[in-house]
Amino acid sequence: MAIELTEFREVIGARFHGELGSGSHSPDGAACALEAYSQAMGLEWTDNPSILRIWDVRPINDIDVPAKLRAERMPPLIVAYQGCMDWPAQRKNRTIMRIVIGTVNRIIADLPGLQVEIAALCRSARTLHEAEAAAESAAESASAREAAWAAASAARASAARAAAARASAARASAWAAWAAWAAAEAAGAEARARVFCAACEIWLDATPNTPIWGRKKRRREATMPDDRSPFIPHGPILDAVEVAFNWAGADGVHHKQWCINAMLRCLLTCSQYDDYCVAWENEHGNPWDTGAPS
Repeated sequence: MAIELTEFREVIGARFHGELGSGSHSPDGAACALEAYSQAMGLEWTDNPSILRIWDVRPINDIDVPAKLRAERMPPLIVAYQGCMDWPAQRKNRTIMRIVIGTVNRIIADLPGLQVEIAALCRSARTLHEAEAAAESAAESASAREAAWAAASAARASAARAAAARASAARASAWAAWAAWAAAEAAGAEARARVFCAACEIWLDATPNTPIWGRKKRRREATMPDDRSPFIPHGPILDAVEVAFNWAGADGVHHKQWCINAMLRCLLTCSQYDDYCVAWENEHGNPWDTGAPS
């Protein structure tokens, strides 16, 4: 059983006035993202990840940002990770690998007090080994050591395999979420929203379950190469065309890579997208780059 993003937002709007809080709450009051999800799913009031079968994203939820911003950014993440504790081991391992590397690339690299060389090392990490080494170097250089050590711990846990695969994925995701929270605390009030949004984007980019939200819907004609008749895109093709039309014009290699990745998500099923990422990694020796939205 799963819930759609629009339905989840409706529950948050009707019951919680369009806001999500931090920390745990009593029933029938304010709610964090997981508590709101438990109610949207018709379950007893809880924020327990094991009961909800979602990795522990409470540290991200608890970053000190406005309640409206939390209500905007957390629901897509929750919907994308529904039932992730029960995903096949291979899918969990690939997802958490992307989360960990993305966290080091985009959050640990921007820690205050980080030396320029180590920041560049963090941004260029493309494997779990590189991410772990970069995060450990950051822990020795940055003032926000807690965040860097948490990211390094996430990388180590993500690299675990065999019989401990299920536990290692949950542990790695918890460390990655904690790294984001600690980085936000170190960043100060003005930068916390940036870290929070970056963490949400990293987690969303890591899974093919991500809803394409905030997209403008248009119906546009594209002429066939021989000009015989207009082709009206529809379904997944229309979704991919909309992504290209709305976002492909922005400058930056990472942004264009994000557009390519989003278009693939539109055109492929979850299993096809996972197969594509595996094939890319086998062929090129590094994870598929999901880019960055901005």
